[in-house]
Amino acid sequence: MSTYRSGGQRAGFRISLLTLAVSAGSAWAEEPLVMEHVEVIGQAVSIDEALKDQRSSDSVKSVVHADGIGQLPDDNAAEALQRIPGISVERDQGEGRFVSVRGIAPDLNSVTINGTLVPSPESGRRAVALDVLPSELVQSLSVVKTLTPDMDANSLGGTIEVESLSAFDHDGLFYSISGEGSYDENVEKTSPKFSGAISNRFSLGDGVDNFGVAAAVSWQERKFGSDNVETGGKWDFADDGARLEEFEQRDYEITRERTGFGLNFDYKPDDVSSYYLRTLYSRFKDTETRNAAGVEFEDARCPAKPAMPKAGAS
Repeated sequence: MSTYRSGGQRAGFRISLLTLAVSAGSAWAEEPLVMEHVEVIGQAVSIDEALKDQRSSDSVKSVVHADGIGQLPDDNAAEALQRIPGISVERDQGEGRFVSVRGIAPDLNSVTINGTLVPSPESGRRAVALDVLPSELVQSLSVVKTLTPDMDANSLGGTIEVESLSAFDHDGLFYSISGEGSYDENVEKTSPKFSGAISNRFSLGDGVDNFGVAAAVSWQERKFGSDNVETGGKWDFADDGARLEEFEQRDYEITRERTGFGLNFDYKPDDVSSYYLRTLYSRFKDTETRNAAGVEFEDARCPAKPAMPKAGAS
């Protein structure tokens, strides 16, 4: 005799109770064997939470959580954002850097980290480069495509909101460790990547875990290369066709190092009060060796009245 009972949950599954009793032979005990409670929550639960955030928002908003980010090999926050509908990225050496919302230029968007507006680190443009932020330090990414009156009216495309890890995102002790490696055939080198996160909640009175500490660290050294042919100068459109002024054969060797660290504190003494301290350190170092060989073309020139040999001359 066997008995099986299960309960379901949308966007995931949960096993609530499993009992098994076998009475087919004398070698087995007659008493039923009751197994311990087993709970399994799939990664689809994270997707369900993101969808709930989108539905409850007062504006047009897209959200992706850390579990969804971790399923794909995105090196930085810009590449993680490209998974959201209506988002495209501008790339530098194949890596996502600037984010465009609904086709509007990145200079016309704004970026916040934990609610704080982030200025552009580059002179001459307003766009915020998100390739400096490792994806492992991010708890959630949100893109608000229609601004509400309570938001700063400083963007035409949308507002990108980055939230870092909080201890109240999980129940009790939580930790994760990951290590990755990639190999690039152009430079014949291997690139390592390591990351880790830990959080826990403690009680500061009343027997309730109302204080939380969360920390995350990420380090990557990516070595890769590229070679291509690029045109230069201007095209000369003559009656007999178009002529190119110059072209270059380029060979790049690139090393990019990303280092990120975050330490966050949260205190919730009651259901209506919340105090927090957010810290984030991010460092991006780009070293490139550029080799180029160029060829310039010039128009063939002919004298207006070319000299003709005289008759009888040899």
